[in-house]
Amino acid sequence: MKLKEVINYLKSRVMWHKRSRLLHRLQKNDLVLDVGSGNNPVPRANILCDLYLTKDVDRGYRHLVRDTRPFIVCDARHLPFRSKIFTFVNCSSVLEHLTRPELCIKELQRVAETGYIDTVTTVRETISRQPYHKCIVEYEHNKFLFLNNIFPHRKLIHFLWGKFPVFTFFWAVFDELSSFLTLRIFFDKNRFYKI
Repeated sequence: MKLKEVINYLKSRVMWHKRSRLLHRLQKNDLVLDVGSGNNPVPRANILCDLYLTKDVDRGYRHLVRDTRPFIVCDARHLPFRSKIFTFVNCSSVLEHLTRPELCIKELQRVAETGYIDTVTTVRETISRQPYHKCIVEYEHNKFLFLNNIFPHRKLIHFLWGKFPVFTFFWAVFDELSSFLTLRIFFDKNRFYKI
């Protein structure tokens, strides 16, 4: 196995750590939806959905993963599911791509009893802004705050990501072990908890 493959495997294990604690609570028959499943869908998800079928700039030009699970093409702000049909919904790295992320949050709450949301923080966008990130979502004092993303594109971090797998791994570890770069929220019954 090549060093890059080992680092990518370890990075994926680290990135699933906090979510897996939530997913382990689910029963075998519980329905799980992954919104914006992209190139790294939640293994426990029963249904995947994404807006784009092709390699897309929002996905860093990586291929969409499609397997035997049902796949729905839809906008995260208008999910085509009945209310509370899912026990759990995962929405990872989606909100920052939307012009109206508050609509997505309402939809996630509508279709699922519980869920996990993560999105980039202001600190992360200051360090490594992606040109396709339209907004920044913060959660303070039990309220969401939605800001237009006006930070300039940072090319150095993206260069390091593409050229040095070890940098990518350590960035992912730091991100997972801190709350500086990624906002992680769990919700149930209309209450939100930072994790």
